[in-house]
Amino acid sequence: MTQITQPSIAYIAMQVRFALTSSPIFSCTDTVTDSERFYNSILDIFEDLEEKQEVDDLAVWWNT
Repeated sequence: MTQITQPSIAYIAMQVRFALTSSPIFSCTDTVTDSERFYNSILDIFEDLEEKQEVDDLAVWWNT
């Protein structure tokens, strides 16, 4: 991998969020952290045309 992808950023955010919780087990179906919904919400933000400039800036920052 030579460049970060949007799904990779979403996954990293999901892992950080999990690490900050008190949940003892990571699971996509965990009802406490609801990781799958969180991940998909981030991907939705990346696809939102109103957020395009910020998303592009984030990709440039990660890939620099």
